Amino acid sequence: MTSKQAEVMRLYRQGLSTCEIAEYVLELYRVEVSADLVSAVTDAMLDEIATWQAQPLEAVYPLV
Repeated sequence: MTSKQAEVMRLYRQGLSTCEIAEYVLELYRVEVSADLVSAVTDAMLDEIATWQAQPLEAVYPLV
């Protein structure tokens, strides 16, 4: 997942609509995208996210 995809998913998880995400992308990256494209991207990534969420946790996570 690229950093831009991660940003779109973060916004989506926060409850922004696809139109609001499209406006955000335009403002931040100066790239015009449609709400339909945002929807297609988030839909395509949902399987990847579900797979990541289903992975088992490690027994120990060391902190530095």
